[in-house]
Amino acid sequence: MRFQAPRGTQDVLPSESHRWRFLERTFATLAASYGYKELRTPTFEDTDVFLRTAGETSDIVTKEMYTFCDKGDRSLTLKPEGTAPAMRALVEHSLCPPGAIVRMWYAIPIFRYGRPQKGRFREAHQFGIEIAGSASVVADAEVIWLASRMRQSVGAALARAWARRLFMPRLYFSTAISACRSSSEKTNVCVTKSWRSLMLRLG
Repeated sequence: MRFQAPRGTQDVLPSESHRWRFLERTFATLAASYGYKELRTPTFEDTDVFLRTAGETSDIVTKEMYTFCDKGDRSLTLKPEGTAPAMRALVEHSLCPPGAIVRMWYAIPIFRYGRPQKGRFREAHQFGIEIAGSASVVADAEVIWLASRMRQSVGAALARAWARRLFMPRLYFSTAISACRSSSEKTNVCVTKSWRSLMLRLG
């Protein structure tokens, strides 16, 4: 039997890994320059974390999540996105007391079941930033500005190369900026504070 990478995944070969390191380093440096600190959350979470945030009838929950029961009969899910785990960590560890503003960034693998196609894998990678505790439009502007700076830092040539070979469509940057504007009034009911998100998805 010949083994190969599971459908919807990819190997990052030595000839390509420098591109990933460049993106990771660029994003981390840019986020840190604006006062964001790295957050690392588990690869899997309690399924309820995503049921509460995405909604039980959403496509992500009903069609795309990788959910399983462990040996203790607990329902767990591989992360389909980064915001819900970040907010769970923020609440669990009381990272955002009243009056505080918290800035976090992450670079994580995400998992969504779907028919693989050009530009979409079942295991993708997501760069994200979160601002919690601010209801100001200045927070919106900051997130949009960071998205713009990231695109400028990466450069159009590298973005095109990734779109051809590693399937990072350039439109993810523009959609991320639009999403920031349209989601400005989201609130986390657990902490009753507004947050802003930026998510750049690779694959």
